Amino acid sequence: MNHLSFSGKLSGLLLIALSIASSCSRSEEIVAPTDKEQASKLKSAVIVNSNNIVCNEKTSALINKNQESAGTVKISTILPGPNNTNGGNIVVSVYLNEKWIIKSIQMFVGNKEDMPMASNDYPIFEIFPVNVNFSYPETSFSYEFSTHPTSTVQVIAVHAYLKSLSKNNLATQTDDFWIDGISFTNQKWGSYYNYIKIPCSQLPPTQ
Repeated sequence: MNHLSFSGKLSGLLLIALSIASSCSRSEEIVAPTDKEQASKLKSAVIVNSNNIVCNEKTSALINKNQESAGTVKISTILPGPNNTNGGNIVVSVYLNEKWIIKSIQMFVGNKEDMPMASNDYPIFEIFPVNVNFSYPETSFSYEFSTHPTSTVQVIAVHAYLKSLSKNNLATQTDDFWIDGISFTNQKWGSYYNYIKIPCSQLPPTQ
């Protein structure tokens, strides 16, 4: 991608706090990631600094084709500061409802013309910059993306295969979800979100 410098950054909670995160109350079901899965994570993600102060926070839903919501997608911009070099980067966070866990997740942030698309104008989400599969229960993720400094509108595309949980916390059916927003095409279900980057100096910060 010519105009997108990507540095997907995986939340530290995912790597170091699985035993205390809400999704890990089902500790007996947790399976350690395979070497291949761990290598995929390290290739596409680095720990997010949880102390970042953000601004311009927007919220959308993660929905399936039946418009059922499985959780929330939050998008924000990191506030520039004297001690950080990632001011202006975009953070995309996914928080699922208790009924769902993530099987795999794919994310793209950048200019729409840089998104990998098929000839039918439908995104090829399998080759998005973030594409991670998980073999253990997880319900929340955060990634940080560096974007072109002159790009005002950033396309946020989040796709996920989610497993629904029974009353006994057993995974049952799998369904695919997209961030709620603008449809890619009328021929096939899927959508993206337009995030307007506003300089944080013009907005109050969000802790």
